[in-house]
Amino acid sequence: MSKTLLAFLDPHWEYPTARDASERLVAVGALAWNAALFLPDRRQALIDETSRTIEESAGKEGAEACRAMDT
Repeated sequence: MSKTLLAFLDPHWEYPTARDASERLVAVGALAWNAALFLPDRRQALIDETSRTIEESAGKEGAEACRAMDT
């Protein structure tokens, strides 16, 4: 599973420039992976809840990136 998740994230590795950013990328990738398994109504609730948590710790830019997964 880890190889598959890393392959899923492969196009995005150019963006993180620090270890903590790389860790956030993996976390958001895992969230996207998990959200895909939920029904649409629960998926949106998961993304919204996670966006709020990210905004509290990483600011609005991080939350906007999380919300963009739903498009």
